[in-house]
Amino acid sequence: MTSTRAVVGLGNLGLAVATRLARTGEAPLVHDVDADAVARAEQAGCQPADPEQLAEAGTLWLLVPDDDAVREVLTGDEGLLDRLSPGTLVVLCSTVSPGTAAELAGSCREAGVQLVEAPVSGGADAALEGELLVLLGGDDEALDRAEEACAPVASRTVRTGPAGTASVVKLCNQHVLFAGLTALHEAVALAGRAGVDEAVLVDALAGGTARSWAVETWGFYDRLERDYAARGVPQRGRPWDKDLRHVLEVAHQHEVDLPTAQVALDTLGGWISRHAGGAEADPSPTGGDSR
Repeated sequence: MTSTRAVVGLGNLGLAVATRLARTGEAPLVHDVDADAVARAEQAGCQPADPEQLAEAGTLWLLVPDDDAVREVLTGDEGLLDRLSPGTLVVLCSTVSPGTAAELAGSCREAGVQLVEAPVSGGADAALEGELLVLLGGDDEALDRAEEACAPVASRTVRTGPAGTASVVKLCNQHVLFAGLTALHEAVALAGRAGVDEAVLVDALAGGTARSWAVETWGFYDRLERDYAARGVPQRGRPWDKDLRHVLEVAHQHEVDLPTAQVALDTLGGWISRHAGGAEADPSPTGGDSR
């Protein structure tokens, strides 16, 4: 029997979402261009499916890497939109530009399909535990359906407004997160050169006014970096690069100067790569430069 839920995109987060859905109800259909990712999802209780089977699902989750991939899946030459039945709900979890989210919501509306942008915060571990924050942007009726669909993976949902607004909020989240993570890597480098053990510094920061998610989950991005490297994800496709470029694009459109976002884009990829590889952090101004 065809599942009423389908997940397209089985990377770090997509696999976790699919696994959580399988654990908490009807096993979802799954699809990815990576056969190994599909095999891992099947081992987690999901059902591999081809595009024709995916199109029969009532709720289609998209967790593919970027704007181009979302467009290819939905509106490309072999896209699913023309095959989806009217009334299908598309849950767009990929972090994309606000313009892309609004554009695709309009295309879906014309086809009688409801698209809700639903970027998340919390990472794969939170998805597996049903503890994600899900930001929801779209029409009111579709938002009601999306809240119900997201219940297995979300401990909290926030309605942000029409399609495009959830992407704005997600990008603002990424700006704050990655600017803070850049400062944290710089602090670790400074403390290390001054003779303070990294674990001591992180423990102190976790108990003081500098406490943050990045501090409390220190090491998360080391694991994510190694996962991306193992799967051959290019640097420009990693969130501390892709998302920060989106942040700066939106800032430029609205004539807002974000110097901390630019510094994070220029340096954070290098900091993460070096730390994940076990290299000593270089506290020089360009030591973390990913270019």
